[in-house]
Amino acid sequence: AKENWEIKQGDVNTAFLGTRLRDIVYILVPNYFDLRFCEPGAVIPRGHHVRQALAGIPGMPQCSRLWYTKSRGIFVKFGLTGRSDMPGIYICKVRKLILVVWVDDMFLLYPTACEQHASVCWANLQAHMDLDKWQEVRDCLGAVVTRDRANRRLHITQAQAFRKLLAKQQWDRCAPVPTPMA
Repeated sequence: AKENWEIKQGDVNTAFLGTRLRDIVYILVPNYFDLRFCEPGAVIPRGHHVRQALAGIPGMPQCSRLWYTKSRGIFVKFGLTGRSDMPGIYICKVRKLILVVWVDDMFLLYPTACEQHASVCWANLQAHMDLDKWQEVRDCLGAVVTRDRANRRLHITQAQAFRKLLAKQQWDRCAPVPTPMA
């Protein structure tokens, strides 16, 4: 915000579905599930609804590791260097680009003068993964982001997320009470 850099964001829609599993993983398949994704003739343990998974399914612990390995290769191929001390941050010093990756959300930061480089970088990433079209940062992992460019400030709040959580737990009508604390 102080340097007035651009901040764009996008989501990789099928991040965990596009990973090929290296380990043998068996899953319990509901009757209605399409079995085309299971290897025919796989050695199946007891139970007729158990199949070997060939690709990642959201929620599998292996998928995060496999997605990280796959995406890291793509980032490095396009000249982004990963930080060993901060996983999920990739930098291109020549083009002045910073890519921040949080699970399947991507944030690209760059000076306005580097718009062309940033656009080419984003297009390259889109060509190799199911990445959304970039947009101005407005929602960052459940926090609402507003930008005051004139004063070079960013405002980040989770008030909306907290209100939703309170409503979900039916605590939104609770009244505060003074509680003595040390």
